[in-house]
Amino acid sequence: RAVTLEKDEEIYGDQNSIELVLASILKFILCKNQNEEINISTIKSDSQTVIIINSDFGGFDKEEQKNLFTLNTELSAHFSSCKGMEIPLSKKIIQLHNGDIQIYSAENAGLSFFISLPNS
Repeated sequence: RAVTLEKDEEIYGDQNSIELVLASILKFILCKNQNEEINISTIKSDSQTVIIINSDFGGFDKEEQKNLFTLNTELSAHFSSCKGMEIPLSKKIIQLHNGDIQIYSAENAGLSFFISLPNS
């Protein structure tokens, strides 16, 4: 497995909380796909920094994408062992930082997390 960081960026927020969110997302992605490549990049504008985490992870349909951020919601049998409280709590942590987290995926077509955080 490979994790690629595009470049160093400073991100506004509590370092431990942001690291917890990133670790939770990586743990989720690696749960079923130990050998997939993961790319992490950032896009910075005047007002925000967006962290993009891309992988070749199996992907989810639109209904499962919504459920991913909901506590106590079942995912398909293939991914159910990966679902814990980490992803819904990650969303709460990002919201407490006045940010947003979104997921884009399609079945068998990879998975991308977009984490937006204000620069100040």
